[in-house]
Amino acid sequence: MFKLIKIVLLLFGSLAISVISMSQLDYGIPVLMYHHILPVDENKNFQNNAAVLNLEDFQRQMQYLYDNRFHTLTTEEVKEVLYDNKKFDDKCVWITFDDGYYSNLVYAYPILKNYGFSATVFVLTSYVTDDMVPFNADELIYLNWQEMSNYCDVFDFASHSDNMHEVEVNGLTKLENSTQDEVIGDIKKSMSYDKINAKYAFSYPYGGYNDEIINDLKICGVKIAVTVDEGYIKRFTNPYKIPRFNIYRGISFNRFKSIVK
Repeated sequence: MFKLIKIVLLLFGSLAISVISMSQLDYGIPVLMYHHILPVDENKNFQNNAAVLNLEDFQRQMQYLYDNRFHTLTTEEVKEVLYDNKKFDDKCVWITFDDGYYSNLVYAYPILKNYGFSATVFVLTSYVTDDMVPFNADELIYLNWQEMSNYCDVFDFASHSDNMHEVEVNGLTKLENSTQDEVIGDIKKSMSYDKINAKYAFSYPYGGYNDEIINDLKICGVKIAVTVDEGYIKRFTNPYKIPRFNIYRGISFNRFKSIVK
């Protein structure tokens, strides 16, 4: 009887250790979603657009990550987390920018570089200009092909589609309403540019996707894709349904801290 109890206790202990190990593996990594950034005194035309974040808030958020010793993941490291179960000793966060605004280079880049941080810019490639256009805070200025390679020490550049960034009359995105040939053609075109150096990563326009689109991404060699659904990267996160937290103008600093933990 004593021997039986001992065996049961040993089995229970092993199970408890296994559960603890599983919970340690099932850590959550926050993914932050940014768009356009402007200093408060330069934002004259986008006061009603919450996606235009105050530069001062971005600075404070990055300072917090730095002070609390966060490791900012590269796109490749995110892929390794999801496919190879790669672990990091430090607290981790993935910083992402959607659309490819020039303000990402003008304002976000110097701050990120100062802290030794990495980030990913998901680019609407049809919006990228061939010529260098002077930055103008009163307009939406997008990246230009000439300069992008100068910022690869901080940024990975990935696809946000070439020309699918629209919500159509039925409430679905252009990507969701397109045929398979159109979707694959658009994705391949967006990834054909040399400056798109993370060709295995994709951001769904307006967060719209379905199983058919995920299959199309796989055909195009995409390994990871981000949504606009809130949540953390965890042990069993679907690589094609990566959740993110929208960091918008007006989000409180306490809320930001609670997201990144």
